[in-house]
Amino acid sequence: MIKPIRLSPSYAISSQLLPSDLADAKSAGFRTVLDVRYDDEDPGQPAFEEMARAADLAGIAIVHLPSASPPNDGQLREFVRLSLKLRKPVLAYCRSGDRARQLWKLTELRRGNL
Repeated sequence: MIKPIRLSPSYAISSQLLPSDLADAKSAGFRTVLDVRYDDEDPGQPAFEEMARAADLAGIAIVHLPSASPPNDGQLREFVRLSLKLRKPVLAYCRSGDRARQLWKLTELRRGNL
């Protein structure tokens, strides 16, 4: 069961999602999932390819943007680029949700929204 934390009407975060969570994300109204984890961070973590297959079956878009903590300038630029074109609302996840939160918060700070 997913437990998203809404940061804005168009963006929410979560800790690690599993392939079985993607149908729930779609049922909760999310249109895109953003995976900010690097593959193989933790043993047993689902790889992005596995998540992408499950997203396809669930009928929800998924995008991979592996990010550091804190995200570097290139990752922030890519997040801004993606945020302009992703179908919203977006559910972003990483191990704890912190990197997904950092991407959003740093972008909003740079835009002068926080």
